[in-house]
Amino acid sequence: MSDELLAGPKLHDVEVRRSRSAASARIEPVPPEEFGIARNARSLRDCDYCFHPSYLHALYPSAPAGAPRLFTIEGATLTLAPRDDSPLTFDYFQKVPALSNANPANWLIGAYPDLYLFGSLAEAHGFVKDADSLSLWAARRNELIDEIERLDTKTRGPAGIRVVGATP
Repeated sequence: MSDELLAGPKLHDVEVRRSRSAASARIEPVPPEEFGIARNARSLRDCDYCFHPSYLHALYPSAPAGAPRLFTIEGATLTLAPRDDSPLTFDYFQKVPALSNANPANWLIGAYPDLYLFGSLAEAHGFVKDADSLSLWAARRNELIDEIERLDTKTRGPAGIRVVGATP
């Protein structure tokens, strides 16, 4: 037998550290039409603005005074947090309201009626498996969507809350 086997196993001094991290999360389902966040946001904590009443009230339960950072729209009331009584200029971009029997028109169908027509025709031709017509109407629909997005990009300025007047 070799000397290594007779000497036994090699022993090493080792320090073992065990750490446990505990975390919890609260998940609250929110319909998408009730939630909005800055386009460039990477997290809720770092966003320039976020609008949902529960988030705003959770972050600022005591309604402190200060330069506004977040907003929410509750019914017809605009709520800012922190609270500030200075006059402000605010740009708000509304989502496209859904069409229904009670609401048969919205600003998008008024400005771009062909978008609804081309989209409906593309979906109908896809349903009946008419690939040639589907391609035609989908291309027309996509051209209009691209045009709307280009116009939106050209007319949209920096988003956020601007306070006009003295701020701390």
